[in-house]
Amino acid sequence: NGHAIAQNIVKQHPEVAVIILSGENDAEKGMADLRLGVFDYLTKPCNPDHLISVLLRSLQQKQLEQNLHDAYQIINRSPVVAFLWRNEKGWPVEFVSENVHSLCGYSATEFMHGRILYEDIIHPTDLDRVKKEVQQAGQDIQKQSFQHAPYRIITQKGQIKWIEDNTYLKRDNHGRISHYQGVVLDITENHKNLDLLKYNKQQLEEMHAELVLQKKRLEVISITDELTGLY
Repeated sequence: NGHAIAQNIVKQHPEVAVIILSGENDAEKGMADLRLGVFDYLTKPCNPDHLISVLLRSLQQKQLEQNLHDAYQIINRSPVVAFLWRNEKGWPVEFVSENVHSLCGYSATEFMHGRILYEDIIHPTDLDRVKKEVQQAGQDIQKQSFQHAPYRIITQKGQIKWIEDNTYLKRDNHGRISHYQGVVLDITENHKNLDLLKYNKQQLEEMHAELVLQKKRLEVISITDELTGLY
């Protein structure tokens, strides 16, 4: 029957917006179809203008879904990982882009099914600071986003990586934070280069200080008798 056909189309071709136009004025069947993914359930006789309105709305929604899918495909091919965390203990992950596996070794499914929380991968030394930054950002009702200072994560294989994290606050109708939406980037190589630059700068400063000291010694030697120490 039409209901079974519609439900099979929804399962096999989720990109198609299915609209049922039925001679049965059965609210229970209509709700069952909607719960299974049918876009809309209309009963005969149907006003043509209303039908056109539903068709246009279905096309707009499918276009938005396609745009969102394309955006996520771009993210998955980039080094940036997109996260959606719930504002709950441990920051459970409601959504994460598939490329999270290349960042930390865990799959998107492991995160979204709650087998691992985001807090679990943050380095213990940095965790309190990250929590404090989140708490401080949430206290400002006008704040819409913030950037963490770089922090470390521990991958599934125990590797330590440095992370840059830009987070956006999502609030409910009462102004309470319901979710955090973030884009995370691996900056381990940049951090290594920064550490190398700091080390090189320190070495140069030490060499400069030694040269200054040697210069002073040479000045003293040039005007002092080595044997007696007299001017």
